[in-house]
Amino acid sequence: MVYQFAAMSEAHASEIAAWMYEPPYDFYDMKDEIGAEKELLDGSYLAVFDESVLAGYVCFGRNARIPDGEKKGMYTGTNVLDIGLGLKPDRTGKGEGAVFLREVLDYIEQMQSVSLVRLTVAMFNERAIRVYKSCGFITVQLLQTNASHDERTYVIMECRV
Repeated sequence: MVYQFAAMSEAHASEIAAWMYEPPYDFYDMKDEIGAEKELLDGSYLAVFDESVLAGYVCFGRNARIPDGEKKGMYTGTNVLDIGLGLKPDRTGKGEGAVFLREVLDYIEQMQSVSLVRLTVAMFNERAIRVYKSCGFITVQLLQTNASHDERTYVIMECRV
């Protein structure tokens, strides 16, 4: 499978913002987030296609970080690229995640001048953590958020590229 990466369009941002995941992954739903579509269109997100079908997205930089982690100084380092990614809900839990992530990492190697990729994932998302580990990511630290709307633990993981 070879994914194609493209700039995020308004139509694709609207589609992604409406995605609804099964519990407990509904934590990742954007439908109630104010400004979700605007963020998807800010230039830090790419739409990812399988043939001509929207399969997921990837984002780079600050939008891939947890604000509490930034406040605590947890996102440091040089030549590090923070990424966030998501698969369309009907593609999750079917073994597609590792292929998707490997292609994202291949894209990064071709398009970016970085030596380290970092991502942050909610600790409850053991399914994603298994995928990340299978692709070479290691846990480097845990982030406990304190915000009243988001009290949970996140795992910060890194992978050399």
